[in-house]
Amino acid sequence: MSRDFQGEINQTEAQIQSVLTQMEQLKQEFIAATVEFFRPWYWERTEAIAKTAPETTKELGVEKLKELKAEVRELQDATESTVADILNDNDLWWHIKRNHLRVEQYPDKLPDKIEVALRYIGGRLAPILQKYGYISDRYGGFGTARAWNGLYQESGLNLSGVDYKLPFYPDKWVLPSQIKTPIMRYFAIQEQAKKHEESLGKLMREKAESEAESLWNDA
Repeated sequence: MSRDFQGEINQTEAQIQSVLTQMEQLKQEFIAATVEFFRPWYWERTEAIAKTAPETTKELGVEKLKELKAEVRELQDATESTVADILNDNDLWWHIKRNHLRVEQYPDKLPDKIEVALRYIGGRLAPILQKYGYISDRYGGFGTARAWNGLYQESGLNLSGVDYKLPFYPDKWVLPSQIKTPIMRYFAIQEQAKKHEESLGKLMREKAESEAESLWNDA
């Protein structure tokens, strides 16, 4: 009885599609969690900075602080579109581009591309803070810790692929499990998809070789 290569190929393709569907669902879950994290974060981070820079805050006075708060609220209102603008970059997602983005060896560490994208979202607060004197870009862009908080401090970050021309949140933070869990699950099942694709490639080669052998024998 001859081997049913096409049946095996169809089954493997169905397995790949199932995993890709799960990955898209996890992507959307991650995006939704990111929106929920950053919407209050913009306000909380601004409030914390205002309290730890009393001289700047007192110099601004009540009316300027009201203007600052209004701009932060506008940023909060735009959180969903901000997150979508940055996280819907297809280059971030293996199931769309089939690129080589992968999880580092540390299970709790986000891939650099994802971490950097999140820090671009946080960086959208930087122009407001600069406008009101809380941070400066005079040291070469928002991408350094000293540019964000006005101090000559290193953030300890070691991320690849950062475009320091863009506002970038450089300080250490603790991301909630609601953000980390779906993205780590995403990259865990990415490995499943890659194995299925390897199996598919092997099946297609074996099918072609079998067809070639049959043609040879029939000649």
